[in-house]
Amino acid sequence: MVVFVIALLSGCSEFELSRLGDDTREGDSGLRSLPMAEPPRLYTPPTPFDLLNPFPPGEAPVYLHSGNQLWSWSPEDDDPVFIGRFTGDFPEFDSMGDAALSAQGKLFGTTRTAIYAIDPETAETVKISSLRAPVWGLVFLRDGRLLGSGEGIYVIDPEDGSFAETLLAPNGQDETSGDLAELPNGWVYWTTLGEGQDELLVFDPDARAIVQRGLAPTGGVWGLAYTADTLFGFNFLGDFIRLDLENGSEVFDQNQPVGWSGAAGNPLK
Repeated sequence: MVVFVIALLSGCSEFELSRLGDDTREGDSGLRSLPMAEPPRLYTPPTPFDLLNPFPPGEAPVYLHSGNQLWSWSPEDDDPVFIGRFTGDFPEFDSMGDAALSAQGKLFGTTRTAIYAIDPETAETVKISSLRAPVWGLVFLRDGRLLGSGEGIYVIDPEDGSFAETLLAPNGQDETSGDLAELPNGWVYWTTLGEGQDELLVFDPDARAIVQRGLAPTGGVWGLAYTADTLFGFNFLGDFIRLDLENGSEVFDQNQPVGWSGAAGNPLK
């Protein structure tokens, strides 16, 4: 048992050194290339948010939504599958701005002013808390923290909807277009408003810094989801996009009958 624990800790140390090592060169911009190493997928205990969500975990690789409807989607399928209209505590004339799945597969959403638990099978909702300030994007980190983005990036307190921590303060330059998504390397992708095209930024929550900038092929990329080793974007026109800052992005499915307001990738798939 002792040997096993020592080996496990040794492996974790090697990963952390490789992920956080400084590979910048003299005279460059200080932005690092994306790390390729991925940590092992370890069990993550339920978060306070999970304990407040009475619904079962989601089974689909990706959940998409418009302002008032929930859909599921898999990269292996041509078209998303309609689940239902948001019901329950969800206000009739409000609009769901984004969704996020926890490490336990529990689905949540925001109307920019409140956080809701969402049933991935029926689209029924239960209000968790009101937000102290509006957010447009949501994502769960592997450690269980729920991040919200607006003009900055914040950690949301599950009890009262306040910002428990500011990871990136408003800088007058970057403002959320639609969404956040965490990749297996621990970094967060963030779509922000640009001129004609959204910007796609890479944010390191440990360093609390933007480490790479690029462009999405369209504007209005209000949904992001990582699944099947790919970062997908979904815009308000109904387009599906493969996003890749290293090798180039592409729109591969245009003009779905629904304009997408947000998306969530399932960490269990």
